[in-house]
Amino acid sequence: MVSSALIVGFLLAVASGAGWTGLDAIRKRLAGNLSPLAILLGLVLAQIPVHTALLLGSGLPEVAPPFWLWMGAAAAIAIAANVMLTVAVRSSPLGLVVPFLSFTPVATLLTAWLLLGQRPGASGAAGVVLVVFGALSLDASPRELLGDPLRSLREPGTRLALAVALLFALANAIDRQAVLHASEPFYALAVASTMAIVLLGVGRVRRELLAARSSWSTLAAAGVVMAAALLLHLFAYRYLLVAYVDAVKRAAANVFAIGFGRAFFGEAHVTRRLVGALVMSAGVALILLG
Repeated sequence: MVSSALIVGFLLAVASGAGWTGLDAIRKRLAGNLSPLAILLGLVLAQIPVHTALLLGSGLPEVAPPFWLWMGAAAAIAIAANVMLTVAVRSSPLGLVVPFLSFTPVATLLTAWLLLGQRPGASGAAGVVLVVFGALSLDASPRELLGDPLRSLREPGTRLALAVALLFALANAIDRQAVLHASEPFYALAVASTMAIVLLGVGRVRRELLAARSSWSTLAAAGVVMAAALLLHLFAYRYLLVAYVDAVKRAAANVFAIGFGRAFFGEAHVTRRLVGALVMSAGVALILLG
């Protein structure tokens, strides 16, 4: 029987996946007018009021010294990964780029074991692998996938997304370590503030964002979505293993990416991609029942 904790963790991860995919769709729109660094600066500045309000509501936590090391590493990874992801969604279809982030849960199995000592059961690990296989099948039939497993990597955006997936896997374990030494709102605010300080130090990026007033409202909305997605992701760690959170989140994100890609960007191959989404859903079921 599925416990209430698993259900809560599952719902938080699904909501987080929806939020991240919505953000990627907005990011794809913005990428036609702004550089990746300017987009990221706008996003992190918009997050700061959200995280500040939540922190004031929940109260300041006790912060252990190791927190600052983990937080600094997370901020550096976040800047690199978000810039790379913006370039990826600008250069390739959203419905192909987002599924390649599903490699993150498999890599997270390793990083969570090394940094957190978390070891999933056999059923859970099998579910994570199934999620990744389903993601790969979004751009190919099973026969095409077995005959040419690197087919999708011909897209420049998918190659970047694969690199981003590895960075996200490292970030997932770091996120969990950091919140163990503080709280979710404090960590989110610290990371966003650190990223903002670094990016504001780049004069070209600062001037570009100031000149792009027509995009400010879109960036503000996207920043709120990003803040919500991040916090939902962090709170899900209270109920599920890190690798499980990411597998459920990525499966949900892939389903939403198919819909958003079709609705907003006219992307094709919806039926094939929905079959892949069903495979990923089976993987999520294994995780929850394991």
